[in-house]
Amino acid sequence: MILKETDGYILEYLEELQSMRHILKRNNSFAEWQELLLTGTAYLADKKICKWISDNRKNGRICEEAADWIDETWLPFALQSGWKYWAIVEPEDFSSKLNQRNYRKAFLDYGVIMASFSSPEEAEKWISQF
Repeated sequence: MILKETDGYILEYLEELQSMRHILKRNNSFAEWQELLLTGTAYLADKKICKWISDNRKNGRICEEAADWIDETWLPFALQSGWKYWAIVEPEDFSSKLNQRNYRKAFLDYGVIMASFSSPEEAEKWISQF
């Protein structure tokens, strides 16, 4: 079920997996990241969902402002809302892939169970076990 679609992303709930999923269509602005993550997390909390698939193949580097907001504001909110499992389809761009890997350590430190994949199918298969 698609919850929101813009020219930058699709945010949906996958009922068969009981998981949130976002699919990035391009690199998104800080405001778009906020909208995507806050909308998805509110749905996650309301429906008591603990899984999220991030299809970041088309993602670019996340700006420092957005990365700081994710770590300091969104991550505590998402954890409090019940988020626990994260399947990541990695960016195609090598520098974006490295950028994403750098900030994921904080998520591990907070107890998020995560794995990275090269395809959405692999991510869905992994997250289905929880």
